Parts: sequence; structure tokens; C-alpha cells
Amino acid sequence: MFKWLRNSRFWLAGPLVFICSVLVMAGAAVWFPQDAAKVNNIAIPLVLYPLIWSALFFYAYLAQSVVKAYAVVLGLMIFNVSLIYWHVAL
Repeated sequence: MFKWLRNSRFWLAGPLVFICSVLVMAGAAVWFPQDAAKVNNIAIPLVLYPLIWSALFFYAYLAQSVVKAYAVVLGLMIFNVSLIYWHVAL
């Protein structure tokens, strides 16, 4: 009945999680607080990228509901794209 669900976890845990983790890392530069040198909001998300990717990957791979996992990953993507757009546009 739902044959698309068989391969959908591959697309979710593979390319979509990679794109989402890159967007979360880029969006973290907006919401992460700056220090006196104004470097930490760029350096810390770069260092935390493997943690962000692995958390999203394992969630997408181990979630019982594929639809809910898609909703979480796409929601994170939309939220961080809107943060980046808001920061660049203003």
C-alpha cells in the first residue's frame, strides 16, 4: 500500500538530514550569542556540526513514524531558512 515509505527513510536520513544540518549550522550563527571578539557565533556552530548531523540522522533513522520525522526535519529547515532570510534581508 505505502511502497514509497520503503525508500523514503533513505531520502530522509540521507540528503534531507544533511541539508537540514547545514541549514541549522548556518542558522545558528543568527541565534547563537556573540562574544567580545564576535567569533563564537560562527566558530561554535562549525564545531557542533557533527553533533547536529548525528542527532538528526539518528532521529530520522530510528523514529517510528516516518511522517512525523519528515515533519520535524522539514520544520527545522523552514525555521532556519526563515532565520537566515530574516538576518540577510534586514
